[in-house]
Amino acid sequence: MTNDIYEDHTKAFSNVNAYVICDPAGQRVATVAFKRGQAVTCYLHIFGLTMAKGRAGGGGYDRHSAAAWEAINKIKPANGSDPECAKLVPVFKKALEEGNGSSHWDIALQKHGFKVYQAV
Repeated sequence: MTNDIYEDHTKAFSNVNAYVICDPAGQRVATVAFKRGQAVTCYLHIFGLTMAKGRAGGGGYDRHSAAAWEAINKIKPANGSDPECAKLVPVFKKALEEGNGSSHWDIALQKHGFKVYQAV
C-alpha cells in the first residue's frame, strides 16, 4: 500500500476552506475557517482576541455568511485584550451583518477595506 501525501491532503481538507484577513495596509489581522458538513461551522479568530465559533444549518441561504455572523457575535473583548485588536470587532460586526443577507461575508469585508485571501 502506497501513501500518497496529495491524496491524504485532499481527503483531509475536502470540506474545509480557510482565509487570511489583512487590513488595508496588508497586515494580517484575522483568520476565518469553514468546515462543511450537515452544517457549516465557522472559526473566526481576530488576532489578540479569543477565537469564536459559529454554526449555520439548513439550506436555501448563505450558510457561510450566517456562520460567520454568529461567530462575530460571540467575540467579546475582555479586560486584558489588545485594544487595537478590540477595535476591529465593531468593524467586522458591521461588515458581517451586511454579508449576512445582502452579500457574501468575504465581499462584505472587502467593502470595508479588508483584503481576503483564501489559504485552503
